[in-house]
Amino acid sequence: MPIIIDNHQVIDDEWVDLTFDKNGIDENSKLIVSLEQLKTKFESLKAQSKALAVKLDETDSVEEILPYLSSLQMVVLQFKVFADGRAFSQSKLLRERHQYQGEIRAVGDVIRDQLSFMARCGFSQFQLSETEDVNLAVHAFSDISDTYQPVLKRATGV
Repeated sequence: MPIIIDNHQVIDDEWVDLTFDKNGIDENSKLIVSLEQLKTKFESLKAQSKALAVKLDETDSVEEILPYLSSLQMVVLQFKVFADGRAFSQSKLLRERHQYQGEIRAVGDVIRDQLSFMARCGFSQFQLSETEDVNLAVHAFSDISDTYQPVLKRATGV
């Protein structure tokens, strides 16, 4: 089971990622789907799940999910390699331009050194790379004490 950091604490992942696992879905499932699944099966996925999230590749445009955004409890953004920063931009667009208030989760090559920057760009959950030490990572959010730009936060104050 993946390790998730939410609100600077380790939590259990309650989401079923349909981009990997096609089994075990019931009406109480929280489902993560691909952009293609969202576009082609939105109504049935919404009806058969407790909550719905979409996983975007770094090449996907945030604008493609706008018709569904109010129905999504989470947007999952991928870092295929830590040096690719397109997910930072996707998160900022969701928070600033589209005022998205749900969870934004970073997955993939998510490393401790970038957690504070990710949080400043609007990410609220972090699925760490398998090579990362979760005990060290939860303290990463206090690494930067002085900043020059505003922090993007959800309206709930996370």
